Formats: sequence, structure tokens, C-alpha cells
Amino acid sequence: MNAECGIPICVIIDPSTGICTIYRHPTRTGTCRDEDEVPFGQDLVLPLEGRDIVVTTDGFPVADGSSR
Repeated sequence: MNAECGIPICVIIDPSTGICTIYRHPTRTGTCRDEDEVPFGQDLVLPLEGRDIVVTTDGFPVADGSSR
């Protein structure tokens, strides 16, 4: 849906895997050209409007109840 609406970036934060998945560059067919994965514990860098937004993922909870 993000590709159809022209949303430039979509992030899925999955506590069951401990991974953030970033989808970028939507196409008219409903897919995205780029996909990156960032494990919890690494900084999540989101390029938005000519600047980088950095989200620290240290401490994101994982499904087993711990943090990474």
C-alpha cells in the first residue's frame, strides 16, 4: 500500500525477529525497489527530506521479553 500511495519510506519493526526492515523507492506496481534490514542494537538511519533521522534501537523489546 505504501507504494500505491507514494509514501517514500516504510519501516516495519518486528520484535519477533529483532529486525527493522526499511522499504524505499516505491514503484507504480505496488512494490519497492530497495529493502534493507537493521538488527535491533544498530542505529536505524532514515533519510527524510534531505536529512537523516537516526533512531537508536538499543533497548527495543524482542518477543522473548528481553531487549537488544
